[in-house]
Amino acid sequence: MRGAKGKTIHQLMLKDTEYSDILHEFAIKSVEDAIQFCDALDFVIEAWSKAMSLFDVEGNEGVAEEAYGSLMMIRMYFNNLKTPTELENYLSVIKVFNHFSLTMSPLARSYAQTPVLSCWYASLPLILQRAYTTLRKKARSMI
Repeated sequence: MRGAKGKTIHQLMLKDTEYSDILHEFAIKSVEDAIQFCDALDFVIEAWSKAMSLFDVEGNEGVAEEAYGSLMMIRMYFNNLKTPTELENYLSVIKVFNHFSLTMSPLARSYAQTPVLSCWYASLPLILQRAYTTLRKKARSMI
């Protein structure tokens, strides 16, 4: 099956890139792993923005910038887990993760006609949020 200017679903899910293993088979077990996953999400956002530019979709730069900004905040929260005595309020952090999910929604919706792609894009923020919750519990237990 081909979409987005002749690309296969495999290619659109970035399975033929350097981030393939991180995006599809990676288990986030440490803060460093989480930062690496965030780096891969930077690549996902960039690839999506380039794909939308091929179709002359307006506003994709703004969507990408908002997602990048939200992802930058998430990196900060993961880095804060390295010093568990200075943990941020959990509910405040989850609000940032929820905002990131919202910023990723246009990416998922852009592939609404291809459910496997749409679901994959929508699942990426959830993977990060789940990892944060797990790593935060681990950090709190070390206090």
